[in-house]
Amino acid sequence: MISDQGVCPTKLKRPPVNTFDALLVRLEQLFPSFNSVILVQEAISEQFFFVNLDDLKKRCGLSDCSVREDLNDRHQWPLFIQLRETPTLLWPPPKRLSQVLSELLRYGEEGASAHRGAAILSLDSTDAVPLAAFLLDYPVAYVPASADQTSFLADVSLDVYECVFRPGVVEAQRLSLTNGEHIVMKFSCPSAIYSAEEVGELSAPKLTQRLSDKFGNRLREAGLPDSFLIRHTTQVHDRVSL
Repeated sequence: MISDQGVCPTKLKRPPVNTFDALLVRLEQLFPSFNSVILVQEAISEQFFFVNLDDLKKRCGLSDCSVREDLNDRHQWPLFIQLRETPTLLWPPPKRLSQVLSELLRYGEEGASAHRGAAILSLDSTDAVPLAAFLLDYPVAYVPASADQTSFLADVSLDVYECVFRPGVVEAQRLSLTNGEHIVMKFSCPSAIYSAEEVGELSAPKLTQRLSDKFGNRLREAGLPDSFLIRHTTQVHDRVSL
């Protein structure tokens, strides 16, 4: 996963926190850039994230451990969509999300000079789902209407985006990529949302270009071929898993 915050989440029945913790210690020993990375465990959903604190601070536009929600900074956030019977735009961001991001930044600052161990969070789905979207740098973040909600986006027309890294044959073999490509991220957004005037900049053509520019730059900075494509389809499902 190519993301500002590093890694896609891993969901397991028995959280291997010791394994991930040991991996991070070893990476810190080998690569100084990992000194700003922390391990985050969301206990209820059993998800883990490697979070780059320096990049997180940049994305939040911070010089301290607070998170701004000013409308002028809206571009720093994903597009929040509350999953009611009719999906609706949500602004400002969920209050608990801002608090959690501030807590993570403070956690990193307090242990900046030493290995910190995992930051453990306990969040219900109304907070955990949008947090995951933010950490993985998704342009769209779903927000369940309640922690008890189990059915999402049934029979709703969705714009689905699949972002793919597809280098040349030699590079794909060197990176051991299955089918010569790697799916960087895949996400959806209710098609009707894009017709709203305030999110016109997130129409399918503009969003595709923005994603291409963002990840193309990251690939070039990493010394990899700028071979990035976005597949866009419209789909309808009985339900969507978050």
